[in-house]
Amino acid sequence: MTIRSKRTDLSFGIVPLKKFEGAWRVLLVHHIAGHWSFPKGHPEEGETPEQAAQRELKEETGLHVSCMLQKEPIEEIYTFSHRGEKILKTVRYFIALVDGKEYPQLDELLGCEWYSFDEAEKTLSFENTRKLLKEAQKVLNKA
Repeated sequence: MTIRSKRTDLSFGIVPLKKFEGAWRVLLVHHIAGHWSFPKGHPEEGETPEQAAQRELKEETGLHVSCMLQKEPIEEIYTFSHRGEKILKTVRYFIALVDGKEYPQLDELLGCEWYSFDEAEKTLSFENTRKLLKEAQKVLNKA
């Protein structure tokens, strides 16, 4: 397939963290395309990055942010092709403590699951996402 053009795409998300029985867990979402990652999505008009990330978390998982662990997001940049178009994707993730019961949005996800950091590292589909997980763990350890 011939690559026609290159465009950029920006999304925002949350690295959701929660303590269960004294141990920290991270929530991963299983996308319909088959990969495991963190909840993310595109901003709606007029939303701040934080608002977009929190809305996407709520829509995809049913969870809500109880505390942002740092003001500045961590960033993931990658390229992919969609319908012959090369896309440069940037996702900015906020690291946050979350509350609530998870209810995955099954029209976009196969599901979601809580993992220890070690389990999550083995489950995440892409190396750049594993690097984000390690950054999130460092931020949590400092908090």
